[in-house]
Amino acid sequence: MGLIGVATAAPRDISFRFAPTTSNRSMIEHTRYQRVRTVDGIISTSNGESDTTVTFSKLKRGYGVEFKLVRSDISTDGQSVGNPVNDILKDLSVNCVLDDQGRLSEIRGFAEPIRVAKQKLDPQTYERLMPFLTPEGLSQKFSSEWESRISLLRDRKGQVGQYWCVTNNIVIPPDKNYVSYAVIWIEAEGAGARAGRLKVHTFYQTDPRKLTATLQRFIPQFRAPTFFPLMTQVSPDAEVSGETVYWVEPDTLLIREEYLRRAIDMTVLGDGTPVSTRFTEERATLLNDVKRSSSR
Repeated sequence: MGLIGVATAAPRDISFRFAPTTSNRSMIEHTRYQRVRTVDGIISTSNGESDTTVTFSKLKRGYGVEFKLVRSDISTDGQSVGNPVNDILKDLSVNCVLDDQGRLSEIRGFAEPIRVAKQKLDPQTYERLMPFLTPEGLSQKFSSEWESRISLLRDRKGQVGQYWCVTNNIVIPPDKNYVSYAVIWIEAEGAGARAGRLKVHTFYQTDPRKLTATLQRFIPQFRAPTFFPLMTQVSPDAEVSGETVYWVEPDTLLIREEYLRRAIDMTVLGDGTPVSTRFTEERATLLNDVKRSSSR
């Protein structure tokens, strides 16, 4: 899949395995983000916060997990705004079956949003939102987001300081597809409140030359693999770059903390129209166990 190297001396081997619970486990995922879009010098800023309950259960084979969005607050340029899609999805359960490696084998619940939207919305609003609420679209988006996170370390064995290189496809609406070059680095072991967790740092870029220059500042021993086309021309109409820090429990594969920064710069729209557009996003996600109240 790509080059593997070790950036620092490693005191021990580490095995990553998906084992979120042995019985039932209730958690809550809190997400906070800021997105800034600049189009020909005009800036618009969106902020959001959400809470999602995540409930794991151990099955005879694999695991069950239920997701439920319970809170979503969004503002644009300092003004609170509604999000009709999130309003429809709020409090609806999405139930999944996972195999022993955390791969999705079944998803239930994404047929409900269309039914709820048809009951609650006027015909014009329903027609406008329907493309965002189709079971196929919601399921595909959910599956892609889940797999992109869990596949980082699934069935990996490594050491602190090890890194590996991969390629991914990034789709920018409506239909632009770009190759992104990524490096995943087991940066450090946890300390203090992060004890027992590993810090995994990922970097990605559509321009492998810029990615290599960035990585050599973090990992002096980094060597670009042969599939990084360092001397070829990259796409002139868009550039995607970013990095994400994960704090992961290796014995459960649960991502307890996630901090993302990314940027998209575009000079041409999908229809060929020249434009100066920059999109940036910063996002923090925390996954914590729900504290059980003690009985008296």
